[in-house]
Formats: sequence, C-alpha cells, structure tokens
Amino acid sequence: MKKHSTITDKSTIWFERGLSAPIDRVWDCLTTADGLSMWIADGDIGNVGSRYRLLQDTDRVPLRMPGSITGVVKHKNKPRRLVITWAGAKDGIEMPKEESLVTFDLGEKEGDTLLSIKHEQITPGFLAMVAAGWDMHVTTLDAALRGAPLPDTMALFKEILPLYVKDAEAKGDTIGEAGKAILASLPSQKN
Repeated sequence: MKKHSTITDKSTIWFERGLSAPIDRVWDCLTTADGLSMWIADGDIGNVGSRYRLLQDTDRVPLRMPGSITGVVKHKNKPRRLVITWAGAKDGIEMPKEESLVTFDLGEKEGDTLLSIKHEQITPGFLAMVAAGWDMHVTTLDAALRGAPLPDTMALFKEILPLYVKDAEAKGDTIGEAGKAILASLPSQKN
C-alpha cells in the first residue's frame, strides 16, 4: 500500500491525495452527516465556533469503533478550507485529553479534488496511529466516492501502521501505553 501521510515532526503529519469527485461533493463528505458517515463517523460539522461530535459506534459507518470524535470548528470556507480541533472520546471522556488541530484544504484539478490534511499538535505516542488512520479512512472515502467496494479498513490500518511506526520513531515518537490500549481494543475485521 502506498503511504499518503508524511510525518513532518514529532507532532504533525501532512496528508495529500487526489479524489475522483468534484470539490463540492468532497466538501460535503467533510462536513455533513451523510458524507462523513461514508468514511469516518456520523455527525455534522457545524458553524465556526460550534462544538461537534462525530459518532463512530454506529451502523452508519463502514468501520464501527467505540467512541467518538469531538472538537470545535475554527474556520470554515466552503468548499476550500475547514479547520477543526480534534479529540477522541470514549464514554464521554476525551482520549487523548489534549485536542489536536486538523486543517483540510481542497483544490480542484480537471474535475477531481486534491485533498490535503495537516494534523498538528498530536499527542505524543499517537503519531503513527493518526497517520495510518488518515490513510485508512481516506482510502475508504475514495472508494465510496468512486462507487467501488469499500476496503477492509482494519486490514488496511494493520498493513500500513508498521510503516508509520518506523517514520514516527525516526522523529522521536513511539506508541505509548494509551495508544497500545486503543490498538488492542480495535475490532479485528470490518463489520
């Protein structure tokens, strides 16, 4: 599998991938419940300043996982840029407690969309998991947008994670105990 994320330092990844869909459709996949549930979680991204909660433990998503994603909408410029804070939550408790910052930039090229993601302020011990997670989820998004069969997301994650572990370790980050616990709780196969 080709890696699409680059670990740029101990707390930041850069992700870039072309998607075979118009920019407005990709924007909807970043901001609406119907779009987000195609690839990552169920819920809407509201207006600037609002808090959001994206549910992962629902039948509407390709890979049902415990918990949710929470944060605040910092910037929203349809259909070009979305900036949100990001934290995982399980049983209402954010994990990790520190919020990171995610910037989605969209560009157009010959009717398709270039998706760039900058994920910053990642909690130590989670860098490789975040990089592999973006690869896994955006691969699912790409398949959904093309109308192709959805991939086995856990198999993708497990295939690409060791490559990112090496990259993260080269930047001085290793998977910590909290990250290992999360990995142990992941489902072994796609629902």
